Amino acid sequence: MYREMMNLPGVFAFAKDRHGKYTYASEAYAEAANMDSPQQLIGLTDFDMPWCQQASELLADDKRVLSGHLIKGQREIITINDRIVTVITSKKFDEKNQCILGISHEIINAELGQFTIDTEKQVVKLGPAYNNIQLKRAQLETLKLICTSRNSEELANKLGLTIKGAEHRIKALKAKFNCEKKADLISLCMKNNLSQLLSQSINW
Repeated sequence: MYREMMNLPGVFAFAKDRHGKYTYASEAYAEAANMDSPQQLIGLTDFDMPWCQQASELLADDKRVLSGHLIKGQREIITINDRIVTVITSKKFDEKNQCILGISHEIINAELGQFTIDTEKQVVKLGPAYNNIQLKRAQLETLKLICTSRNSEELANKLGLTIKGAEHRIKALKAKFNCEKKADLISLCMKNNLSQLLSQSINW
């Protein structure tokens, strides 16, 4: 049944060997990894994927699976196609083929009840979990890119700014959310459903 599910359209499915290298990927999984075909993933690891920032955590889960632990319905937040999304993942060890099998399903249409989006003023008001902070459209877009960019240079290129300009925006957002480090800001975005807001495409 696991193998049959892995071939269903829209399913983020994969297989890895004991070293964390991909041996199989579904079409949807390859698309999520910004690859032209599943074959391009073969031999790569999570450190080569758009969600490389979560690679260490994913590797730790793989080691648990290899030790005989079954992961079922685990909630994960990863980067897919420049979006931060929440997925439900299940993993098991296939003894016959000596590989880790995994299936993920994206949580779609999550409730945004704690956020108020004012398209006229182009402002988003966050809920009590974020002290009702207000983010302008540009700040929200910057926050999205901070979570998906590898460094300030990549962020600057995506924003069309100088590196100094990009770092200024990061500093301003850290101050708004009372974070000391960029990593703290990214971690904050993963909590209290803010990741769902960041994954939304808002028609301003």
